[in-house]
Amino acid sequence: ARPKHQSSAAAKMNATELGTNGATHTVAQANGRRVPPPRLKRVVDWWFRKNIHDPFPTEDEKIWLANESGTSVGLVSFWLVTLRKRLRMRGPGSKLW
Repeated sequence: ARPKHQSSAAAKMNATELGTNGATHTVAQANGRRVPPPRLKRVVDWWFRKNIHDPFPTEDEKIWLANESGTSVGLVSFWLVTLRKRLRMRGPGSKLW
């Protein structure tokens, strides 16, 4: 059984790891691709690295990540799916970032 994560555990994150600015929506690049806002990427990447052994956050953790990044739960979920796909495609020992 998966141990329950405490949503307050994420509160231990150092503010300097997160930075202070971030948009609330995806940003379009010149080539037409959509990229996540910088703050979302920092927050979710931080969580993903800390939970690489079980990269599936609870609903409370997704809500916390959305609040911390200033985005929606849907965008957080989408970025997590992207990171898990990268992990699966590149293998567990490869560099994702």
